[in-house]
This record gives sequence, C-alpha cells and structure tokens, in this order.
Amino acid sequence: MLSEGPVLDHLSLECQVPLCFIKLCEQLHPSKWNPIRSLAIRIYEGWSGVIEGEVPSTSFDIPPTVTSLEINLGFVSDFGRPGRPLCISPSAYARLKSFSFHATTSAWSNGSALLQALQYCTSLENLTIDKPGRNIWKYDGQGWPVSLPSLRTLRLERACEPEILNYLVMPALTKLVVRGRQCPEAEDFRWDFPDAELRYPNLHILQLYAPLSMNPLKLATTLKCLPHLTELTLSGVVSNSHAGDDEDYNGEPESGHRREGRMGPLMRDVFQILHSWEKERGASRNLPLLQVLEILDLPGDYRFSYVCDYIAARLGPESPGQASDTLRKLTVTFLPIRLPNSLSCNFRDFKNVHEAFERRGLSVSITPSILEPPKRAPLYPFRL
Repeated sequence: MLSEGPVLDHLSLECQVPLCFIKLCEQLHPSKWNPIRSLAIRIYEGWSGVIEGEVPSTSFDIPPTVTSLEINLGFVSDFGRPGRPLCISPSAYARLKSFSFHATTSAWSNGSALLQALQYCTSLENLTIDKPGRNIWKYDGQGWPVSLPSLRTLRLERACEPEILNYLVMPALTKLVVRGRQCPEAEDFRWDFPDAELRYPNLHILQLYAPLSMNPLKLATTLKCLPHLTELTLSGVVSNSHAGDDEDYNGEPESGHRREGRMGPLMRDVFQILHSWEKERGASRNLPLLQVLEILDLPGDYRFSYVCDYIAARLGPESPGQASDTLRKLTVTFLPIRLPNSLSCNFRDFKNVHEAFERRGLSVSITPSILEPPKRAPLYPFRL
C-alpha cells in the first residue's frame, strides 16, 4: 500500500519489533520517501523479537528529507551501537529541527544513548523527552556537556529528576516546560536548575507542572537567575507544605543554609522570599520583564497574602489605569477543597483583590481549579 499509494508528508508507524521497520525501509521504493518531512516510529519489543530466519540489524535508514522525528520505545533493552545512537546515523540527527523521544517503560535507563544522539542535533529547535521514573544519565563520552546551539523549546514530560539539565547547554532556549512525576518516597518535587544563567540565559517562558511542591528557596534562587522571563507558570509548585518545616530560609539569595539567630521573619514561601529580596538593601527587581504570571492549583488554605504583597510591591503606588510594572496578567487557581481565608489578603475578599489590581492596569483571574477526570482506556484495545 505504501509503495503504490499517494506521496506522504507525514508517516506514523507502529512496529512490533525493530526489524519490521528495517524491512519496510528496504522494500519501499526510494521515491516514496522523498516528500516525507515528519516521521513517528513506535516499537513495542526489543531486538530479541526477530522474524524467523532473519539476522537482526542495528541500523535505521531515516529518509533524508525528515526534519521532524519521534521515537517511542516500549522495551527495556539497549538500543543502538557506537556511532549510531538509537540506531540512527549522525547525519540524520544533524538534519532534524524537531525531535521527540518517548520511553513508555520506567525501566528504560540507557540515557547515555540519548545524550550521544543529541550531540549530533546541531540544528535542533524543538526537543521533547518523555521518560517516566528515575534515570541515571551516565555519560562517559567526549563532548560533555552537550551543546544545542539552535534549541528554542525543551519539554520534559513525566520528569522525576533533573539530571538531563546537567548535561545540556542551550544558549538560544526561550521556552522550558517541565511536567513532573512523583517519585516513590519523595516528599517534595526535588528539582534544581543548575547554572541557569549560563546554560539557558535567554529563557523567556518557564512552565513548571509539579505533582508536589518545590523547595521555595531553591525555586526563588532559580527565578532570580532568569532575568529575561516574560511568562511564568507554577502549577502545583507553590504550597503551604513547608510551613511546618524546621528549616528557616535565609533572606540571602546566594545561600541556602539554616538561618542563624532568626534575625528576621521566617520565610517559607517563594513569593515571600522574592518580596524580601527586593526590599532589602535596594536590591534590583527580580523578574524585571515578567508580563504573565500563572499560579495554579494552590491549596485551599494557602496564605494568599504572600502573592498579594509581592504583586502589590511590583505595581507600586496605586495610579488608576497606569501600571508601573511590566506585569500585565495574573491567573490564580485554587484546588476546590475549601475557599482560602480571604482575611489573610489584606483585602475584604477576592473581589476586592481583583478590583484593586485591575485598577492598576493588571488583568486578574482568580478561580477554582478545573479537575479533569482520569482518562479511560478503550474498551477494546487492538493493534494493527
């Protein structure tokens, strides 16, 4: 059908074993590959599942016109060989503008193969890595760290640990999306963004979707190192879970040790910390270019005055219809457990918060979170 059918721009293939795709490449007339720009490959089983009488190959011939590639692996075994990581030639990686890698099993741990593949992605602009569970990104080859000079968008799906960021330098990156996955025995979302100002100095959009709250001091320190941010989304990241911690966070952005002597108020919230840094010693404004702020899935008993005080300080003295800050849009959602305590906001109720900020030129939305029902599997799953 493929050899005699119409020309294709995109092709999505689901193969039981890798050899199925290899034989398809061999049998198709070369001209049928010519117009293909986007290719998605899903393989369910590893090299152990071979066709009778065939010798397994460890090489995929990606059509030379493909600039968008998606690989989805459903098995654990190693995939690839030296010089051809993930069984694909370096020249094929060099042509890619978009690359998505998905491992459907949490047991897959050959992170070095993916890093070796990224070495050749010198023209890559969009990268998605979807890997559930913990992973050990051991990489002993040359070229560490991996430089992706053209990458503009990075998406980390079902991310449990941040090791991959330790190996990447992305000077052109403008958008980073992290969708976290809770790891066993983890009490919070333990994510760090190492050397953010060096590895992605031009980041404009940061979206963090976490299953658990993040350490507020580490988060505040990271945000302080991203002065070019214009859009920030924190979903599930901000919480009151640190309110009972024994550790008191120091007001100094460069230190994260235990506070000695408790010389000032205890700070256990990211917006409380950012606000304190701006007040002390005439410090320069954090997030000076921020235009859009989304704080999603706050717990119902969160002390909303932290956000109110931070925003009010940014906006400055009230001047009807005129904003003294770059911030233009604020979106807040609360988990529908119970309404937050409006008395902690220094406003009579959330309507007053909305009106007070909008008088200063800020578009505000404060609503309950919308909880989506879990996705149901099809009644009759089948595979062609």
